[in-house]
Amino acid sequence: YKIKPDRLLAVTYTNKATEEMRERLKVVLGDSAMSLQVSTFHAFCISVLREWHEKIGLAKHFTIADEDCQLRIVARIAPMLSGERHMRHLISRISGARLNSGETKPLTNLEHQLYKRYEGELKKNSLIDFDDILFFTQRLFFENPTILNRYRHAFDAILVDEFQDTDRVQYEILRLLVSEHRNLFAVADDDQSIFSWRGANPTNIDLFLKDFAKENVIVLTENYRSRSEIITQAQMLIAHHSRLAQKNIQASRSDIDLSLPPIRIENFASDYDEAEFIIRDINEQIERLPQLSYSDFAILYARHSVGEFLERELMKADLPCQLVKGRSCFDQPEIMRAMSLLRVLYNPKDQFSLESFISKEVDEVTSTRLKAFQQEERLDFRASLDRFRKSTRIPEQERRQIDRIIGIISNLISIKDTPGKRLSDLFADILNSLGNQEVMTLAKQVDNLTDPIFYNRMRDGARAVFEARIFSVPVLVSTSNPQLNFLAVEMLKRGLGIMAYSAHTFVVQQIPSQDKPLDKTLDKTLDKPQTAKTVNPVLIALDGCELDLLVKTIKSCQTVIYLGTDYSPKIREQLRNINAIVINPEELSVAERGFEPSSTLLLFKLCQLASWLGNAEFLPDYVAIDIETTDRETETNDIIEIAAIRVRNGKPVGEFHTLLKPVRPIAPDAAKVHGITDIDLVNAPAFRDIIETFLNFIRQDTLIAHNGYNFDFPCIKRKLRETGHRL
Repeated sequence: YKIKPDRLLAVTYTNKATEEMRERLKVVLGDSAMSLQVSTFHAFCISVLREWHEKIGLAKHFTIADEDCQLRIVARIAPMLSGERHMRHLISRISGARLNSGETKPLTNLEHQLYKRYEGELKKNSLIDFDDILFFTQRLFFENPTILNRYRHAFDAILVDEFQDTDRVQYEILRLLVSEHRNLFAVADDDQSIFSWRGANPTNIDLFLKDFAKENVIVLTENYRSRSEIITQAQMLIAHHSRLAQKNIQASRSDIDLSLPPIRIENFASDYDEAEFIIRDINEQIERLPQLSYSDFAILYARHSVGEFLERELMKADLPCQLVKGRSCFDQPEIMRAMSLLRVLYNPKDQFSLESFISKEVDEVTSTRLKAFQQEERLDFRASLDRFRKSTRIPEQERRQIDRIIGIISNLISIKDTPGKRLSDLFADILNSLGNQEVMTLAKQVDNLTDPIFYNRMRDGARAVFEARIFSVPVLVSTSNPQLNFLAVEMLKRGLGIMAYSAHTFVVQQIPSQDKPLDKTLDKTLDKPQTAKTVNPVLIALDGCELDLLVKTIKSCQTVIYLGTDYSPKIREQLRNINAIVINPEELSVAERGFEPSSTLLLFKLCQLASWLGNAEFLPDYVAIDIETTDRETETNDIIEIAAIRVRNGKPVGEFHTLLKPVRPIAPDAAKVHGITDIDLVNAPAFRDIIETFLNFIRQDTLIAHNGYNFDFPCIKRKLRETGHRL
C-alpha cells in the first residue's frame, strides 16, 4: 500500500502494549516511526473529545471518573448496596448493558433507575467514565459528519492490536473511521479472549471477517514462546469451548530440555485447596531433591489479590516467599496524593474528587463526622464542607484540619492559571504543598512511644477485641461523654471493621444473625427474611460512671474491658465482681498522654494491638530487620547500622544491634534522616567483622522489614555477596 507512517493510526488495549508496539515499529521503520500515531483506543478517543468537547456538551475541563470515583458515586446513589463487591456488580451490569446492548441481560427497572442517577451525578460533576469516552466519541462522529471526515482523511489505514478485546462500540467507531478507504488491519486471537467481563466482545472478529477481511486472512500457526507439550495441553483445554477459527498451532522452539517434568493440570474446589496443594508439592520436591531451595520455585497468578492470599497461606505454612508486585511511579502514595489534588484543581466542579482527596487528608474521625454532617444537612459535598468548617458544633481541631486543606487548594487554584505556568511547575508546587512535615514531626517523637504489648492485661483485652472481629461479635462502648462515645465507636468500626455500638442503644435481639445475608443487593435477597439470634457482646468501659446503669447489659457480656481512670473503692469492687479486664491508663508515658491519663489513647493502643494480633496469628515466629545506610543507592551504598529483633509466638525474645564503619561517606540527606554522622562510626566494626554473628542471629527465620524487598534486603544481600556469603 506504501502508506506513509504519519498517515497511519495504530491502536491497542493497554499503555504497556502501546509502548511495546512503538518500540517494535521503531526497529523496523527507524526514525520515521516517530510520526506514527500509536495509542490506546481510549487515549485516542479522549484526544478527540478534548478538541471537540463543546460539540458534545462537555465542559472544557471534564475529567475521567476512575474506579474509586465510580464507587463513591454508586455509594451515594445506591445506599442500599452494602459492600464493594455489590457496588462493582452494579457498575459491571451498567457497563455490559451499554457496551454490548442487545447481547447481555437487560437492566432491571431498579438497575435502570440507578443508571439514570449515576449518569446524572457524572454530568453534575463534569465527569465521564471509561464507557462514556467511547459513547461520546461515537455520538460526536455520528452527529457531526464534518468532524468525522476530518479524522477519516487524517488516516489512510488503521491497525488494531488485540482485536478480540474490543467491544461493540469500539467496533462501530472503527467502521465509521474506515468506511471510505476500508483499510482496517486487525490482529486477533479468539483463544485469548478473556475480558468479556469488561465488555470485550470476541464476536467482533466474526464481524470483521464479514465486513472487511473477506478472504484476506492470514492464520498464524507458529508459537515462538512455548514448548510443544504446553501447546498441546492448551489446545486440549480450548477444544472444549466454541472457537471462531480452528488453528493447528505448532511450536517452533527446538531448544527444549527433555529432562523438564511433565505438565500437570489440576482442578481445585477452593482457593484454600489450591494453596494446600502448592505448599505440599513444594515441600515434597525439596524433600526429594535436597539441592533445591525455596528460591527455585515461582508461582504465577492472574490478579494481585490471588498473590496476596497465597503469600498469607505460604507464611502460615512457614514457607519463605517474596511477593513480586510491579509498582509504577503512579502507585507511590505521594504521587497518588498529588494526582488526586491535581484532579481537584483541574476540574473544580468534580465534588467526588474533592471528597476523595479531603477524606484521605483528614483523620478518620473527622472524615466520618463530615460524612454524617453532610447527610444531616442534605447538601452537596462542597456546601456541607463550607458549613462544617464554620459550625460551632464541630470540634475546633477538626475544623482546623479542613481549613488547612482548603487553604492549600485555594492557594494552588490562585497560581495554576498564571501565564507561562507549566504542568511540571504546578505539579512541583503540589508536591511541595503536600510535604511530609507532619511525618517528620512525628518521627522526632518516636522515642517517646510505648509498646502496648507490655501493658498489664493489654494482651488479654486485645485478644477479646480481636476475637470479636473474627467471630462477628458486637463490641459495646460505655462512657458518660457523648462525643467520646461517638469517637470510640467510630474508632472500632473504621479501624478494625468491628460491629461497634453505644452500650445505651444496644438491644441484644436487634443484632442480625450472620447466618443470613445482610446485603441489600439488586437481586432477590431483599425478599429473604433476616433472622436474629442472641449474642454475648464485649463491653469496653471508658469510665466507671455508667456501670450501675448497665447491670443488665453487663450480665449478657462475655467480656468487660475497663480503660477508665476512676479507681474508687466502689469501682474496684464492681470490676472484681464482673471479672473485668482492667488496663490502667497510667501505663501510658507522660510524653504520649500529657499530664492526665487518657482512656481514649488507651483505646487506640488496644485497637493497635488487636490489629497486630491478626498478623501474629499467621506469623508467630520471625526476625524483624532495619538498616541505615550512607545513601539511598541500593547498588553502591554502605550499611552503617543494623538492628534486628527475634520474635517467637508473637513475643520478642532476642535483639541484635550494631553500628558499622563504612567505606563511603554519609550523604547529608541521609544524615538528616537517621542522625548518624561519620564521627559516630570511627570505632565501629566493619561489615565483614559482624557477618557470622548476624547470620547466626537470623538463622533460617522468615525476615521482615519495612520496604524490605525494595531497599533493606537488596542492600544486605549485596554486602553478603561481596564477602562470599548468601542470605
